[in-house]
Amino acid sequence: MDPEDQVNKDFYNSMISMIVPLGATFGSLFGSKFVGEGRRKGLIMLSVITIAGVLITEMKSFLIILLGRMVHGFAAGAYSVICPVFVAEISPLSISGPIGVIHQFMICLGVFVAFLMGNFFIPYKDTPEEATS
Repeated sequence: MDPEDQVNKDFYNSMISMIVPLGATFGSLFGSKFVGEGRRKGLIMLSVITIAGVLITEMKSFLIILLGRMVHGFAAGAYSVICPVFVAEISPLSISGPIGVIHQFMICLGVFVAFLMGNFFIPYKDTPEEATS
């Protein structure tokens, strides 16, 4: 593989990877707007936004894929605001604390599992010669 092609491929992979957390940052800032609409209605609206982001991501253009991933990230960030509030409100007081922690625990568990899967399924290359082969 030509080194310039590898640089372009790395750039595109980096852009696709970093756009979701960027969208989540904006989603978490505007998540309170969805809470103000009502918890259940806000969750339904975020579900529609999530589905729209997934459908946009199915397009073939690189910029459209970035847009879809940003929309999906926006919804994920807004979910991180509205879900703990919703769960705390509907759970009984006796288990409200432990139930409130589960949301953050599952996020951390998901990140951990993703790193494990990447470690086992994507082979690590020690040298540049191995990486291009």
